[in-house]
Amino acid sequence: MVLAVIDQVRHGGNLQEAIKQYGGEIHEWLDLSTGISPWPYPIPNIPSDIWRDLPNLSPDLLSAASQYYRCSIDQITVTPGSQLAIRLLPTLVHGKQSVAIPEMGYKEHLHAWKVAGHKLVFYESINELIRLCENQLVTNVVIINPNNPSGEAMSPAVLERLSPTIPGVMIVDEAFMDLNEEYSLLNRALSGNIVVLRSVGKFFGLAGARVGFAIGKHPLNRQLRELFNPWSITGPSQYVVKQALENKQWQHNQRERVKTQSKMFEASLKIFVSAHTHKSFEIVATGLFNTIRGDALAIANMHNLLAQHKVWTRIGDATDERNWLRISLPDNHVFERVVGVLELYS
Repeated sequence: MVLAVIDQVRHGGNLQEAIKQYGGEIHEWLDLSTGISPWPYPIPNIPSDIWRDLPNLSPDLLSAASQYYRCSIDQITVTPGSQLAIRLLPTLVHGKQSVAIPEMGYKEHLHAWKVAGHKLVFYESINELIRLCENQLVTNVVIINPNNPSGEAMSPAVLERLSPTIPGVMIVDEAFMDLNEEYSLLNRALSGNIVVLRSVGKFFGLAGARVGFAIGKHPLNRQLRELFNPWSITGPSQYVVKQALENKQWQHNQRERVKTQSKMFEASLKIFVSAHTHKSFEIVATGLFNTIRGDALAIANMHNLLAQHKVWTRIGDATDERNWLRISLPDNHVFERVVGVLELYS
């Protein structure tokens, strides 16, 4: 067990940092640091009354979410982005409790539980998490599935078996799950101590809409819901997200093009990485991003080379020894430019 310490959370999308360090104008840069889909859901024409009226929570949005996430409406909390749910849920946990946090993972979870005053315990693998829970060494658990940035996915069957060993809440962040729904816990009846977080920011490319969902029967989810009404989600965002969740054909097409493009991009990355290090490395592809893990010096060189050509990627934090590099999937327009940069050094 390791107590975690963190002072500031870094994110992808920080192009100002790239410009400060490497120069150039913002329009010259390709931002591949976020994991957001390069093909956002097409925004429909939004009726003017939706801009005028107060944005009460739409029953149509709840119905669409219920269908898409395969759950009953009474289990759904619509949030102003899943990020706000991540920040608020730990504040609703009474007292100062222990929580298991992935050693490699989206740092906002760690930060939120730390700020709320809870005891943070790192785990490196699902086996270590199982040991912590079975030995009653933690009360609450955070799981990022698939993990961002490692790309590791956990079987829902394993998570179901883990759930009864957790006396508190098990938060499962499924922000990148839309491409691989077979791994989602929402395919099964959720245990009462589980809250699943979903987002339209990644797969749907609607990060600016700031709409997320917390799903589950745990009392914390009901308490979270009470914090958000009325008018927490803008009317235009509700209108667009409702249509996106209902558009099965677009979702099918999105999955197909992401998977096709991801395979081609992964192949180019393997050639690029091989040219920069003879040491062992690993590339994990999740569809919307590829993560390269290996020697920290080689990772830093790759990050710097790409940045010199105005391609911005997400390198690990100092606490991770900077031994990973996450690269978002480029769309067709920039794919050739990015691959061209990779080939210069391959």
